[in-house]
Amino acid sequence: MVARCPGCLGEFDDFDGPVHRYIGASAACWHLYGRVLAGELPGRNPLGVDAYAAQHPGIESPQSKQSVAIHLITLEAVLRRDIPVEEAVSVRNQAVDAGRRQRNGYRWLDPAPTGWPFTLADVVAGIEPDTWAVGVLESWKALHPLLIARWTDEVLSDHGT
Repeated sequence: MVARCPGCLGEFDDFDGPVHRYIGASAACWHLYGRVLAGELPGRNPLGVDAYAAQHPGIESPQSKQSVAIHLITLEAVLRRDIPVEEAVSVRNQAVDAGRRQRNGYRWLDPAPTGWPFTLADVVAGIEPDTWAVGVLESWKALHPLLIARWTDEVLSDHGT
């Protein structure tokens, strides 16, 4: 039986297993992600955590709002603002701090993309992980370009760039 992931909308063989508490991925998709992170499958990439989390927003909660925002900020900073990928962890940390300084944290991005050019399954099948990451970022930016730019500007001003 095939099941659709609610986040990336990819189709996977049905799998009974754990899921993340706020990342909106199916058990099968979450399991595939774990295998990639463990090095069992190809596709491990410094921006993979950002692409995966942003592609699986889940349902509105303080954790999911922050997760999507910090991962989109990191993708925007590295892919569009020429921040070296080696500084991605620092950008993520700055984004977390910036969200904590806001009265209600980051806002929920609605609507979310209703389709994606690529998923993690495509990465495992051989597309370049950076192509996946760009597709995730551009799908969100098509809907929320000004907000993603503003969030990134704020974080990068704190980052010293």
